[in-house]
Amino acid sequence: MDETLIHSTLFKEDTSVAIAPPINYDFLVTFGREVAYVTKRPFVDEFLQYLNQKNFEVVIFTAGSEEYASQVLDRLDPNGFIRHILYRDSRKLVDGKHVHDLSNLGRDLKNVVIVDDKPRSYMLQPENGIPIKRFIDHLQDIE
Repeated sequence: MDETLIHSTLFKEDTSVAIAPPINYDFLVTFGREVAYVTKRPFVDEFLQYLNQKNFEVVIFTAGSEEYASQVLDRLDPNGFIRHILYRDSRKLVDGKHVHDLSNLGRDLKNVVIVDDKPRSYMLQPENGIPIKRFIDHLQDIE
């Protein structure tokens, strides 16, 4: 999710310090004592709509906490195109790195792809991976 579909700038809430939000952001979410200013990758709305129209099953992997990620996805996907969300506890530790194990999805892997800005995330099934450039705030991004 983060740096693939969106980018968040996090701030801890502190009443003694004024928080200056980034210049460009689409929405914000608050969780615990943190505020996240979220910028959507250009064309992410159209991408999710296209996948839905073609009957793709969209599953989101995120290393973010459930409290943070669920709020982001509620705002990112108000139409419910995303069917499943897997949080940080669904990752597998391999050689000291957290990775996604697509075999845990219970789907035929010949019909599964993972799009991620970190190739190590899909190191267990590299043939299913589609690398994408990391998204921070480049609003002319066309990935």
